[in-house]
Amino acid sequence: MADRVVQTSFNNPLLPRIGFVDFFNRADAATMGVTDREGKSWQLFRTGSTMRGAIVSGAVTLSGSGGTAVEAVDAYTAHGTLRATIKAIGNNIGGLAGRVVDDKNYYQVILNVGGSDFHYRLRKVVNGTATLLGTAATAVASTGDVVELVMVGNQISVKVNGVVAIPAVTDNTFTNQELHGIFWGSGGTATYEDVQFTAF
Repeated sequence: MADRVVQTSFNNPLLPRIGFVDFFNRADAATMGVTDREGKSWQLFRTGSTMRGAIVSGAVTLSGSGGTAVEAVDAYTAHGTLRATIKAIGNNIGGLAGRVVDDKNYYQVILNVGGSDFHYRLRKVVNGTATLLGTAATAVASTGDVVELVMVGNQISVKVNGVVAIPAVTDNTFTNQELHGIFWGSGGTATYEDVQFTAF
């Protein structure tokens, strides 16, 4: 069974309940803690590993090894735009994680499928098996990119720097899940400056 680690609880009722914003403007830490704006928990999902997100120099990166780790926040809605700014890409699988059930079930935007292929890919992971939904024709992951996973009903698309990179595909696998965030494969080296979710 996958581990699920809730690091703390939503603790700022004066701020918006729906969505979240995290620029990681806090001291270095071995866990991701809570979001900057709302104080919402980052929830960790992983199987057979020591992997988790860690705060280093105002960004989030991977700590530990083995398996897959997904860090997600409850946005209180399944519909909206998950956005992250890439600080570093690395050479291992990592990217955005939308509509997360656990580390074996969610939508993912891949920054790198391994090796030197950095074309963005949209996949769904069901019971740990990934299925390709779309590949960017020209958009290649680069440092500083703002990547968006747009989820409206059963329409899922990807934007890079405000431009559609993967047009909307229709998929009904995950429609009501309200957790969204980022993920790493084993040895993942992607680093993010911010992660946000804006509801429609």
